[in-house]
Amino acid sequence: MCPILLRHVSYILHHLSYILHHVFMSMPVVQGEGDGDVYKVAVKPCVEVTYLTIFSEFQQTVQPVVMEMLNKVQARGCSASDQELFEKEAVYRAVGLAAYELYEQIDYDNWYSTQLIRELEITDQRYLLVRYRVVWLLGNWVSVKMSTELRPSLYSCLLQLLHPSEKLVIRLAASQSLYSSIDDFTFTAEDFSPFISDMISHLLHLLADVEECDTKLKVLQVISLIVDCCGRHIQPHVFAIAQQMPVLWEQSAKHNLLRCSILTTLMKITQGLGEISNSLHSLLIPVIALATDPTQASYVYLGEDGLILWLTTLEYSHSLSLELVQLFSQNMPKVMGLAAHDSTNTDLSPDSLLTCFKIIENYCTLGGADFLQACGGVVVDACQEYITDVKSECTRAILEVLNRVIKASHTGGAQLIHRQLFTVFLATLRAEDHPPVMSGYFTTLANLLYYSSMTFFSLIEQASTHLQQNVENLFCSFVDLWHNKLNIIVSLEQRKMIGLAISTLLPINDRCVLSRFGVLFSMCLEVLHDVCDHNDNDVLFDNLCIPDGVETSEHEEYSKKRSQQLQQVDPVWTVELHRVVSTKLEECELTHGASRFHLLLQSVDWSVREQMCEYLPPEQAVKLLFT
Repeated sequence: MCPILLRHVSYILHHLSYILHHVFMSMPVVQGEGDGDVYKVAVKPCVEVTYLTIFSEFQQTVQPVVMEMLNKVQARGCSASDQELFEKEAVYRAVGLAAYELYEQIDYDNWYSTQLIRELEITDQRYLLVRYRVVWLLGNWVSVKMSTELRPSLYSCLLQLLHPSEKLVIRLAASQSLYSSIDDFTFTAEDFSPFISDMISHLLHLLADVEECDTKLKVLQVISLIVDCCGRHIQPHVFAIAQQMPVLWEQSAKHNLLRCSILTTLMKITQGLGEISNSLHSLLIPVIALATDPTQASYVYLGEDGLILWLTTLEYSHSLSLELVQLFSQNMPKVMGLAAHDSTNTDLSPDSLLTCFKIIENYCTLGGADFLQACGGVVVDACQEYITDVKSECTRAILEVLNRVIKASHTGGAQLIHRQLFTVFLATLRAEDHPPVMSGYFTTLANLLYYSSMTFFSLIEQASTHLQQNVENLFCSFVDLWHNKLNIIVSLEQRKMIGLAISTLLPINDRCVLSRFGVLFSMCLEVLHDVCDHNDNDVLFDNLCIPDGVETSEHEEYSKKRSQQLQQVDPVWTVELHRVVSTKLEECELTHGASRFHLLLQSVDWSVREQMCEYLPPEQAVKLLFT
């Protein structure tokens, strides 16, 4: 049965030889040929599926037949008849299709080194079909059974096959085999790095030489994978790729799938260049503007990838340029359905909505108060539109935006988003959301209290009117809720922010604060237990504080560098909590006087005061214990 099947494959491919020889552009060079349900309507895939099914069911019978046929056709060179070459190609295809089933039967390393490479050197036109199948075979076996020592030899071989002087069909097949060799868990950028420059050059030539959209898409996917997998090794070569993108973008105006691939490639180029990618903004921003414009018919196809490219561009930007601000003011209202009288269908998927709020957060980080002054209305409208009508993950993204606004502009920012903060405060009092969302609520209110206590207390007054409750009772209920829910906040960064915020309340001479002094004191202690420790020399330190003199490595990813830059201006990472608590207790004594301060301390349990002494200077600790 197996020889009969292979002869059928041979017969079919005999009629396809014309395509290989004369119509290269229509040759379907596709990763994983025969995938899906195509076997139901096409003869060749039907034969292949039948063969693989028989191989799977009768492996012990079929294996010897295939190996016998392989040994029989090995020695056939360009002097063989056309029928013999077709049979050889069919056997090679059978071996490639059943690579995993023949794993134990074939010494692939030896076969590759002694046979396959030599066959690729045969340039006779009649041997083209076999050469094509050998190139295809390399891609099928590379992830099945090929030693890492032979990888450089494979890359060198594929590099020669990609040369512009080679037949186009061979170049296309080599590009797909290259894709398979890179998209493998044993791939290492170090082994591939000596070949990157020439590989990129040959692939770009191939991209220019092919005309069909689907073929360009396949080649571009190979280039994109190289950029994605080679890390810093690709940086010297990324500009050469980027220079080809504007022409390809214009040529693909009627091919949205190809444009999607271009957007993905640009995203990976941006990541590969890191902070150097700012020089590509003149290319990236117009592309993003078109892809994320809901008034364009292509938005249905390009919108999601365009938003991801927009976010990636911001993540690797040094600062907020005028062009980026204009992009935000023109497109973001339309994308999020905020533009007045906008009839465009802007239903966003949860993932796209999440990306939008991450984009807004990055704008607030890069532009700070200046951005909020220019585009604060869009930020406010976006948060208000979705804050009560999205899933928890997106709610947390909105809360991050609110936190960033507060940190960027303190009281001015808090007043800008006062309405959204009021919504957060009421949602916190209801305490109906999941713990991750409740943690976000408390952290946002902690940021508000730390950076703008005036706005925080104005929220309480507004809520007391809205809920028709006494201000003092509402504040006490909120503090009690905060205390009871402190254990659901698992992030040390969030817990410390809450500790910093609570400590700012200690010296305030307000009846509401004084009525809950003991609870606030206990909350500070609980957070101190979490974030502070003693080193080997019994010196107290804050686990989250960044040590002085820590610098980022030259080769460290820009995203990590930027994260560290943000940490350097964030009190969670720069302010020692135990020193803040100590200072606020001193201020409390100065504000209220020694006698009243002692009365306040008597409202705190003795064991709590005793534990607090660990985190205070000795003279201050004595005051806590002996009052």
